[in-house]
Amino acid sequence: PTEKLAKAVAAEWNAQDAEIDLMSMHLTRLANVAIDRVPETRYEMADELARYCETDLVCHIAEEPEELAELEEAHWAPLRAWAGQALDVIL
Repeated sequence: PTEKLAKAVAAEWNAQDAEIDLMSMHLTRLANVAIDRVPETRYEMADELARYCETDLVCHIAEEPEELAELEEAHWAPLRAWAGQALDVIL
């Protein structure tokens, strides 16, 4: 856990209205999983997450056609950069 991640989770909560929309709170949901499941299954969860990242469109850029690869990179590179800076996660 980092201070940046804590602030990002707090921002999710601050963005909620009268009713909490848990489906819009991705980091909070991930934290809940970490608290509830990870202590017993830490290595299995890490493997599962790594498998997911290998196929996620944010991480998996098309090789061709070149125009698609450039479009995807232009679209997803800022998100990957943000994750690296804000969450200390390299995607």
